[in-house]
Amino acid sequence: MSASTPRSLSFYLAIGLCQGLLLWWGLSLADSARWLASLACALITLGLVGGLGLQLLGSQGRDRRAVALLVGLSVLMAVISGWLYWQARPLEGKGSGDHQLLLSWSVGAQVLGYIAIAFILSWPTREQGRLRYEDLFRHAWNNVFILLLAQFLIGLFCLLLILWAGLFAMLGIDLFGKLFTSTGFMTISSLLVFAVGVRMGCESERVIGLLRGILLSLCRFLLPLSALIGVLFTLALPFTGLQAIWETGHSTAILLCLIFTNLLFINGVFQDGSETRGYPRVLRRLVEASVLCMVVLAVLAGYSTYLRIAQYGITP
Repeated sequence: MSASTPRSLSFYLAIGLCQGLLLWWGLSLADSARWLASLACALITLGLVGGLGLQLLGSQGRDRRAVALLVGLSVLMAVISGWLYWQARPLEGKGSGDHQLLLSWSVGAQVLGYIAIAFILSWPTREQGRLRYEDLFRHAWNNVFILLLAQFLIGLFCLLLILWAGLFAMLGIDLFGKLFTSTGFMTISSLLVFAVGVRMGCESERVIGLLRGILLSLCRFLLPLSALIGVLFTLALPFTGLQAIWETGHSTAILLCLIFTNLLFINGVFQDGSETRGYPRVLRRLVEASVLCMVVLAVLAGYSTYLRIAQYGITP
């Protein structure tokens, strides 16, 4: 089933312009009253998440239920962002860990948005009330390359602006350098270019599919190595003990990183279930053993988090 066709360029530019103006307005309120700055943070999150979801939905944005789900996700993330900004002002008491709390949420919000938007994009093409795994797989991987393409376009755009400003600076004209480095120009132009990049990614389905195929081939090559690392690490635990893990201070992050890497490669090899090429029996058994080891590692990561909370409480 083909992906949704993108809407007109003006639709994407309108969303990008609204996002850019909203972000510019929010940045100008960073030193304002706490309630106003928190409200601005919530509205920025609402605009960014909702706008990106509408851009990725494309022609499927006319599906009311999908839009309702997107609105619910945007409001939820906006409320959390505003509440966290209210609790932890990043410009006050940097030593208290407030900036770490906001950084943690910014990373978590991207993960939450990435997962939820893949489900929302798959909602219009569900069958008998159930989401198709083929659609979830396609959207989850395609969104990565669409966003990377948009960010790459922003990078090229910024390099051209730097060249533009540098050329005229040699002539003693600093007007362009000041304009291009201003907050208003950078926020609005970057989100406009990002919107164009998203539309290019949605429109170039064959190119995105080609890039996805290359990455999935890399997953197929690297999965045995990742599985071997997980199995050997788990087998070494009875001989080394767990104390060395707790002493690192960031054991949960390391364990979850290994689990995430294995899951990523397994998903890249399994794909949508239609792939018939398999590994030799030895490698298949190794991958199956690594799946069992991931359960053990997840339990250890959870226990490590429990020890951290027991010692220090729920603090940054």
